[in-house]
Amino acid sequence: MVVGVKVITEGTDLYPPYEVYTYGFHLYYMGYDDSRKLLRSIISSIPTDITEFDNGNLPIDYHLYQNYPNPFNPNTTIEFNLPTRSVVTLLIYNLLGQQVKELINQKFSAGNYRVTWDGINNSGVKVSSGIYLYRIKTESFTATKKMVLLK
Repeated sequence: MVVGVKVITEGTDLYPPYEVYTYGFHLYYMGYDDSRKLLRSIISSIPTDITEFDNGNLPIDYHLYQNYPNPFNPNTTIEFNLPTRSVVTLLIYNLLGQQVKELINQKFSAGNYRVTWDGINNSGVKVSSGIYLYRIKTESFTATKKMVLLK
């Protein structure tokens, strides 16, 4: 028995073998329709506040930039460069060394990236004014910088 899967954006039943995968910031579905024609459809865009920006060149080394604005209220932007495809973790800590927010934990292609932080912790609560540390970590690079939230 063949089981169909409804893909809302296509309005077509797709049949196995099928595959769901991501590319860039989109979720795709590949499968066959009733006539066994291979179809690919964007199921959804994955919402994110991470953006890749093009400054004209691919970076030649890893770099974590100072956030801006600094001090900030209510948002700040953090930029970083990756010279190779890397799994990136970007965490925010308070001065006691306690993790406040996990901003990023995923794989990226080589490029220049920026992410915004809205001063919200992992529990969805606004953090208090103070000094925070942000740390980027990849397989071969780690860097930490300070930032100040003023309310």
